[in-house]
Amino acid sequence: MNKCIFRIGIAVLLIVLVGWLWVSEPVRANARQSREMVESDPSFETRFVQHEGEMREYLMYLPSDYNAERGGHLLFVLHGAAGSSLEMVGLTGGRFNHLANGANVIVVYPQATSNTGWNDGRAGATTNPDDIGYLLQIADELSASHNVDPNTLFLTGMSSGGLMSNRMACEVPERVAAIAPVGALWPASLDGACANEPVPMMLFVGTADRLMPIEGRARDGSGGAGILSLAETELRWIATNGCSESPNVSMLPDSAPEDGTRVMLTSYDDCDALVEVFVVEDGGHTWPGGSERMRLLGKTNRDIDASEIIWLFFTEQGLVKYP
Repeated sequence: MNKCIFRIGIAVLLIVLVGWLWVSEPVRANARQSREMVESDPSFETRFVQHEGEMREYLMYLPSDYNAERGGHLLFVLHGAAGSSLEMVGLTGGRFNHLANGANVIVVYPQATSNTGWNDGRAGATTNPDDIGYLLQIADELSASHNVDPNTLFLTGMSSGGLMSNRMACEVPERVAAIAPVGALWPASLDGACANEPVPMMLFVGTADRLMPIEGRARDGSGGAGILSLAETELRWIATNGCSESPNVSMLPDSAPEDGTRVMLTSYDDCDALVEVFVVEDGGHTWPGGSERMRLLGKTNRDIDASEIIWLFFTEQGLVKYP
């Protein structure tokens, strides 16, 4: 009897182990891809800033043809909870780095100090670290050393990194040119805490995202990580950006039907600052067109490449300085 129970236990453990290896293989593949891209490209550099008495690092991609005399812009790409600056390089497929070549844009992948992600403005976020100050200090130091404009920052990010992009646009809009959160809605606790200045915004969300559900999360003031629903987030942005409530809505071509998702684009053009929302039907907590994440996080759309679309959107907002 004991031997039988033992064998059953071993069998269960093996099944769990095999299942976990299958579920997490995309994460390991992404980590390998990230390391290979960074280690093989001399344009990457790990740098540090002294902030609030702590040495904090970030990963910088400096194009080999960057011309400091001409001046350029900064693009921040923020990782999600339990992620890293290195992981974001792989998740986005290195597309931002490729696009930055010849554009006089420096791509910065900052690093949060906590496994829970950034101090992104949710009710459960602590008052420290000062992540806004950390990002602004990077901008100020690179302004002095590489002649980037510290007052026209472009930010995108996944999950907590997307929420942090929202918080930057909320609290320091005078320093932000445009944002593009992915898999991130609006932190409920930021309501009433913003300067309410228009900032061009592009958003990507999945209807089957269980970590950032489009229905939102409870915001009862108990310290939970409350977020607004997609509808509330959208209303908040069109009000702040002075948009009419008559958007253009279209279904994008289903060029990759095998991914099991479709994309709907809602675009508000009659605004003080543009608002565009990409809703991935049946999409998970993933980066459209990016590397596959842990399978439990849901489906990744292949009809679009979020990195390419974000770059074009930011370019329209002045990211690239043409000679």
